Amino acid sequence: MNGIIFLACEDFIVERLGLDGWDALMAKAGLSECYYQPDQSYPDAEAEAIFSAMPELLELSREESLIAFGRHMAPGLVEMAQAMGLIGDDWTTMDILEFVPDGVHGVLAEDDPDMDPPDMRTLRLKHGEIAIAYMSKRRLCHMIRGIIQGLGEMYDEPLAIEEPVCMHHGGLLCRMSVRIDDPYLVRYVDIPREFELVRSRIAEITFYNRYKGVPIISSGLVLKYSEEEVLIQTDREQLLAMKMEGVTHLTLPHMHLGIKARVDSVDIKKCMAVLYQVVLADGVLGRRRQTRIKPHKTILIRLRHKFTEYQGEILDLSVSGLSMEVETSDKLNELVLFAPVRMAFSLPMNSATDLDCEDRSEDESIRGRYLALDGNCLNVEERQGKNVLRVVFGTLIDADRSTINDYISACTRQFQAIRDLKDAFPEYSDDE
Repeated sequence: MNGIIFLACEDFIVERLGLDGWDALMAKAGLSECYYQPDQSYPDAEAEAIFSAMPELLELSREESLIAFGRHMAPGLVEMAQAMGLIGDDWTTMDILEFVPDGVHGVLAEDDPDMDPPDMRTLRLKHGEIAIAYMSKRRLCHMIRGIIQGLGEMYDEPLAIEEPVCMHHGGLLCRMSVRIDDPYLVRYVDIPREFELVRSRIAEITFYNRYKGVPIISSGLVLKYSEEEVLIQTDREQLLAMKMEGVTHLTLPHMHLGIKARVDSVDIKKCMAVLYQVVLADGVLGRRRQTRIKPHKTILIRLRHKFTEYQGEILDLSVSGLSMEVETSDKLNELVLFAPVRMAFSLPMNSATDLDCEDRSEDESIRGRYLALDGNCLNVEERQGKNVLRVVFGTLIDADRSTINDYISACTRQFQAIRDLKDAFPEYSDDE
């Protein structure tokens, strides 16, 4: 374990118990002759001896003592990450949890080749929610929880932390859900800060407009942002719709709240527009849940994780992700949480979108639109002898997003038609 942890522990104990307390702890751990440097690694057994001796001296349980230690460490870890250039001045808890762990471990490993960092994966689910998967033979999830609590205290953000899966209770890893536990803070968004983050990360945003009742949806980029206006770039069709409406709705990555902006000017040739009066939208845009449907017919899917490919069937689908069922494999378990995966499948667009056409050939009826998408595994569980995976898509190109939306719309119309038929003839309902 890196020496920084030992030195942070010394500072923690001295703050709680004084200098004599650290000496007493080291004596109880059988490490009286040991000293630590921040640029070296030390045996995990020494850290375990210290952590095992702490509860008695602090009059706390092991879990409570590690959480308290983690809370104490948080400000120092943030200061260190800032010195490394890994944290922006306007970052808060969710930003740090999303981007910093890998960066800190990577920088430390450059100076300490013997370092054995934990496998810690994060996946930002919403503006105010993040999922964490922690895997380490040290099983220090309580310390991680303490660090997260300490971050929340630093940034005055009350947090709710849940750990439904834990290595201390038989799990292969620890899975945590961290969310801002304050309705006002969840609703509050520092719009200038969010736009600047999107611009600096070259992240895509999504625009929503309508023309003659038809949704026009495209991705785009923030080129420049100030308090007065924002310069964006997107497709020409989207710009034309913006020009017609005079406004546009948009969503930023990880935000579950919608944003509305007025359109000041449009340059079709350069595919740019200037927006102003950017405000939170009070409508359903941004807060709605994506429509999720069960396919009206079997859709086979290929999933690739690392160098292994799996065959399965799609159980449900939305524009944000899908669930699939595959044959049980020892390699598909909790350890693949949040890991990147590649999916390939074809949506049967002909039969879904042209339901009124009866004179198609067999080849036409099975022809579909092929999609090859990247994503991250959000959940894995075993059901009736098979593995069921929930996967969230990465950034979709406009064509793939439109294909999925078209398929969902067609299936929804078909399901509604079937329900209407059953309502019209209740005497033939399956329930009777």
